[in-house]
Amino acid sequence: MAVREKVASWLQGLRHGRGLETDGMVRLEDLGLAAEERRNYGPSGWKTIDRLARRVPLGPDDVFVDYGCGKGRIVYLAALHPIARVIGVELSPELAAVARRNLEISSSRLRCRDARIDVSDALSWPVPDDLTIAFFYSPFTGRIFEGVVENLRRSVARRPRALSIVHQRLADSHAKHPAVLCSRHLESLDWLEAGERIPNGPAVLECFRARVQAP
Repeated sequence: MAVREKVASWLQGLRHGRGLETDGMVRLEDLGLAAEERRNYGPSGWKTIDRLARRVPLGPDDVFVDYGCGKGRIVYLAALHPIARVIGVELSPELAAVARRNLEISSSRLRCRDARIDVSDALSWPVPDDLTIAFFYSPFTGRIFEGVVENLRRSVARRPRALSIVHQRLADSHAKHPAVLCSRHLESLDWLEAGERIPNGPAVLECFRARVQAP
């Protein structure tokens, strides 16, 4: 099964990745952005959004945000779906520039006609009150993560609506790993209810949904 998964991901990369620059790890230290609660960039698998969309349908009214989007692979994959908007939020101007080039190169393939990259600290980025899907691949942890999630709660309180938070992490992370602690934080919040856990190669997509009315 592991070999089949790797082959399928490789084929998906050949299909979608032509001309795009989304591979490779990037150390935040090399960008002058290293901090205790920030995590290095690494891309999600090519099949991530396909797997997510089977459980969390992406519809024409959805606004999808990838926090810590890096080079923009998830933004690109989400924008292949006919949804209202896709936004990548990225702290590094260098990575954001790569993500924007990727969107420009692939523009003819995108079914979402409103995809963009915002250069911003995630904590200070203003959450749109029509955001419906927030995606995290462990871009930050601890107080930064908790603060961003609180911003999402306040947005839902201002405008009650369906909101899904999708938190991706490595499936075999130990119990005290910072990404696992982020999962535990989401589980502790009474305005969220836990949903599906979707296997995604070596990772898992953990889905949480806002209750009808945020407290």
